[in-house]
Amino acid sequence: MRLLWLEQVAVEAGSVVSLPALGAVLLPHVLCVGVVLWSLGRAAQLLGHPRAVLPVQALALVLVGLSPNVAVPYTDLPAAAAVSVAALAMVRCGGAAGWSWPWALTGAVSLGLGVALKPYVVVLAIALVLVVLWSRQWRRVVAVALLGAVSWGTVALLDGASARGTGLDAQRLAQVEAPFPPEHFLAMGTWDSAEDSPVRRWGAYRQDQVEATAAMDPATRAADLRAQAWDQVGGRGLVGNLRFFGAKALWVWGDGTFWAHGEGADSRQASSLPESLSGMTAASRGAGELYDERAGVVQGLWVAVVLLTGALLLRARADPLLTTWALALGGLTAYLLIFESRPRYVLALVPVVLLVLLRAGLGSADHPTATREAR
Repeated sequence: MRLLWLEQVAVEAGSVVSLPALGAVLLPHVLCVGVVLWSLGRAAQLLGHPRAVLPVQALALVLVGLSPNVAVPYTDLPAAAAVSVAALAMVRCGGAAGWSWPWALTGAVSLGLGVALKPYVVVLAIALVLVVLWSRQWRRVVAVALLGAVSWGTVALLDGASARGTGLDAQRLAQVEAPFPPEHFLAMGTWDSAEDSPVRRWGAYRQDQVEATAAMDPATRAADLRAQAWDQVGGRGLVGNLRFFGAKALWVWGDGTFWAHGEGADSRQASSLPESLSGMTAASRGAGELYDERAGVVQGLWVAVVLLTGALLLRARADPLLTTWALALGGLTAYLLIFESRPRYVLALVPVVLLVLLRAGLGSADHPTATREAR
């Protein structure tokens, strides 16, 4: 519903300047890429590492900005932009520059927007609350509580605006707002397609499950899905579940393309770009002649980023920012392991991954890493 409303707003705004509907819904994605790059660059500066601005922006450009997902009018990229601004606000308020209410409020609104677009972005808010509570700095606790109310209000305002803006009647709104019970995502999240690699999926979306349970009454549907999830987990045994969830973690976190062509038929459609941009088409479409080479480069880069981030995190000196971001990534991983997931779901928190890499590897001007101190 929120996506539908946002696209309607974009199309209406684009019509004012005679922008085609496709361009109107894709232009915000280009702007979101700019927001991600700017936020990461500014965060690197505030952390005291101006020389890291271009490298971290280059990583974000390759992994996020040049991803085929940019051409898909969906919520992943806008959520990544919202997360990047929220993370920047954390750096601004938690660093040497000191607390700033304008930045704190900006971060709260951005985090609320991210949660509204991708509910699992709430892991960043939960991580922040846990770290602040652990610090026992009660003024900060009160401030974060107030900011949490702002974030919640942002979600509520967006819900209300989208409900009114879409023009759907009350019955249809009820169906759109709560189309599936939690058991639906749990049953999908524990399912194994058991296909031959590389098309095998661990805990991914299942259209056949949607169709099989759509006509059931809510209570029967929930009970049936709970039983299905239990059968899937119980039938594998301990060793089987360790293998399944380990493979699922690797599948979700190990795809540098973020499953850009894992769903839908866009990869097989004719390109709408002019002939002068045929090289871009060949490299960005799943059926393109250069896509395998491009995907291989991006895959290698992403795996290197994930492995290096993990290694540096093990050696880094803990601080509130790093702990918050690391907890958020841990929370995301737990969510994706339990419920229905796809590699695409990681995209929204890629800015946090890059900030953890920066913080764990270089520390900050006011808080260097243990490795640097030893040198």
